[in-house]
Amino acid sequence: MFLMIIFSTALRSKRSELIFSTSLILQDKASPHKSKIVKELLEGYGWEVLDHLPYSPDLSVPDFDMFPKLKEPLRGIRYDSLDELECAVNGLRVQTSAISDLKEQIKKAQSTEDGSAYTRWGKSSCPGNGTETIYTELVAGAHYTHKGGAANYLCLTQQPSWNKYNDEEQAGGLVYGAEYEINFRSRQHFFGREITDEDPPCAVCRTERPTVIMIPGSRQCLDGWTMEYHGYLSSGFYGHDAASEYVCLDVDPEAILGGTSDNDGKLFYLTEVRCGASSLCPPYVNGRELTCVVCSK
Repeated sequence: MFLMIIFSTALRSKRSELIFSTSLILQDKASPHKSKIVKELLEGYGWEVLDHLPYSPDLSVPDFDMFPKLKEPLRGIRYDSLDELECAVNGLRVQTSAISDLKEQIKKAQSTEDGSAYTRWGKSSCPGNGTETIYTELVAGAHYTHKGGAANYLCLTQQPSWNKYNDEEQAGGLVYGAEYEINFRSRQHFFGREITDEDPPCAVCRTERPTVIMIPGSRQCLDGWTMEYHGYLSSGFYGHDAASEYVCLDVDPEAILGGTSDNDGKLFYLTEVRCGASSLCPPYVNGRELTCVVCSK
């Protein structure tokens, strides 16, 4: 009865038009709101009570996560005046802003650290698809006749720097310049010009996309991937003593000016398929030169 008197008095003084109208009321699931006397009172006024959504951490994240953390620095502190409280809240606001700025800086730093690098063989520049050129240099590697030579191709810088050195020739690993060796094929057919015995350039490229792959046997990237470049799958000659590796030589290879000398060294040959009794053919064709593509995502 007391609740009805208090509620009716307050309602008449503030919103008298609601006393005898059909209204909607939304209240949370606090225990007093669900009591029998409150329900009977609202039914007496003919008001419809709307159901409140469940009050849980997953549906009200600010109440359960953000606000408690914001209030934590002020917990247990008494303030003698409103000015002191306002000063404390403003200080907390400054700290929160500084934390947000720091998070943004960390996010930017992480984004600049993302990405990956690859070498574009046969070109002195990187593709214009948001990829930057780290450096453009010279291709080198072990001599094709050296049985113990390293297999991989190198993209050497044109601006070397040295530790301690001795300029006398001595035993150890050896590095030679590289050349195109496109023998027994029509260079005009493949490249539109003669490139045999010319020295290839290389470019080390960086893309913001974190993953880079080379797909041998294809000149197209998969859906959702970005093409960096495509070309011919290349390696050393199978009959030479030195091991080599498979790399993707650009479809339109360049040559270093003045580099035609036939000094051999590390060599580039086109690769082709040998079917034999394997399951390569089909889809591959015996004797056909293999393509390749470098893709990023």
